[in-house]
Amino acid sequence: MSFPKEKKERIEKYILELIKNDDTEHCKSKTMSTFGISTTTYYRYLKSLETRNLIQKKENDQYHLVEIRKEFFFYRNANLEEDAVFRKDIFRFIENLPENVQNIWYYAFTEIMNNAIEHSSSDNISVSVEETALDIIMLITDDGIGIFNNIRNFIIKTTGDDITLEDAMRELFVGKFTTKSENHSGEGIFFTSRIMDLFIIASGGLIFSHDNYKDMEAKISDVAPDAHISDRGTNVMMRLSKDTPKQLNDVFNEFAPVDEGFIKTEIKLKNFCEHGYPVSRSQARRILERLNLFKEVTLDFEGFNDVGQAFCHEIFVVFQNRCPDIQINYVNASDSIKGMITRVLNTANLLKKN
Repeated sequence: MSFPKEKKERIEKYILELIKNDDTEHCKSKTMSTFGISTTTYYRYLKSLETRNLIQKKENDQYHLVEIRKEFFFYRNANLEEDAVFRKDIFRFIENLPENVQNIWYYAFTEIMNNAIEHSSSDNISVSVEETALDIIMLITDDGIGIFNNIRNFIIKTTGDDITLEDAMRELFVGKFTTKSENHSGEGIFFTSRIMDLFIIASGGLIFSHDNYKDMEAKISDVAPDAHISDRGTNVMMRLSKDTPKQLNDVFNEFAPVDEGFIKTEIKLKNFCEHGYPVSRSQARRILERLNLFKEVTLDFEGFNDVGQAFCHEIFVVFQNRCPDIQINYVNASDSIKGMITRVLNTANLLKKN
């Protein structure tokens, strides 16, 4: 049986996705059921993918995606420029991909490479590019001071506050943080972490990711098992599908409208309250730091069923009264959380009237 090219490509991608997600045990039955093909046809597709070196057989008739990997090593000096590195060494891996994918990679790579050049205090920077049938994965590593240590040292020096390394890492969730405001806006990591399919920073024993960062340690070895994650400096891993429909302007327009700039941010509270639900004023104050730099803030309550009265009062009353021009939104709030927010606001309004 011969299928149209489009259907053949859909079947192949479906098989590749199952293999990527380690679902080879059910790959045959799911593919046959989804596309109505025979066992013979399924194995013909499997053989074609293997012949083209897109997949390889492991033990027990399991398969994995073939990974083609290339490493580059750079010495940081006055002549090392991120856009030149991209053009000379990186563009070849994406030049045949759709324009939107090329644009995303140009932005992401140059932003992160620039951070390594200008912020790491490292003389050595390495870049690993890994390609599979479905994705491009890049790992940028330096052996410098470490991004979270750099943030912590900057805050201690400029404010006198002796914060923890984990609190320093959390500064990246908000956006607009930079240790060199004369040259940087603090947007690069914020936007890159949201446009990538997977974005991870490993440094100082901590792992940052835009979402579910506590679960990311295992992800690194899953995504790039042969990648070398250094114990020193900073390691940034990025993964993007070769045929992603994402557009770079989508994330810019969501948080930084053309006529106003970077005015919106989103806070996933689970990244600040991992030891329990949001309950105290101190938790709220830590989250609220630098939010006065934005015009619109969205709080994401995903993962929580309850919230403390003091936490809500600090944000929706104290902070809002201090910064009345800032719009505070919230999403993924349970009925219990919505009820507490309403109760706090109603109580505050009654006190105003009296």
